[in-house]
Formats: sequence, structure tokens, C-alpha cells
Amino acid sequence: PPDLPDTTVLLVDPMLATGGSAMQVADQIVKAGARDLRLVCIVAALLLIAPGLTELRQQGGCCVMCC
Repeated sequence: PPDLPDTTVLLVDPMLATGGSAMQVADQIVKAGARDLRLVCIVAALLLIAPGLTELRQQGGCCVMCC
């Protein structure tokens, strides 16, 4: 959408294991122009995804929320 840079984008992943798929999608969303990207995951294997979360935060400025 043309207003993507001015929109908060919520990327929802119900179960995050390694974070690989979420990182690929987040990369595409950022390339499309999003500036405010938030990843919400319901279940996360935090020990497995810790490196991926760090990369997401650094590359895309993504806010990550896990429940």
C-alpha cells in the first residue's frame, strides 16, 4: 500500500521456532517500505530463536513481542 511507511505493521507468527520464516517476511516488509514493524508471536522457543531475534531487531528495527 502507498501509505506503508506511515503504518504500523503487525507480523503475527503463532509459533516461532528458529525465526527464519519471520526474518524472511520481515525483510520483505521492510524492503516494501515499512518503518514500524512489530513481530507478535504466541508461542516461542526463545532459546532457539535468540540469535534470530537479535538480527531482526538490528536489521529491521523490529519490535518483537512474545507471549
